[in-house]
Amino acid sequence: MRDENGTSIGGWNIGAHWQTTADLRVGLSYSEGGETENAITTRSRSNGGYITYRLDERWQLQLNVSKSRRENSYTRESGALTLQYRY
Repeated sequence: MRDENGTSIGGWNIGAHWQTTADLRVGLSYSEGGETENAITTRSRSNGGYITYRLDERWQLQLNVSKSRRENSYTRESGALTLQYRY
């Protein structure tokens, strides 16, 4: 990616997922890179994780959390709890 001054900004992402049991799965991720907003590009970092628990063959419960940090701007934290049904 190139910023508004033509400077190249690289980025990367790494993640890991683990099926701990037949019903439980966990995952983590981390990324860094450039982000442009209002014609200004700055470095940003994000990390997150999830836990998924299968209740039965059709239902599962998932918890997601994440944190994003934009250099010299903001930090955003979020979380979600979802109940999923497969048909």
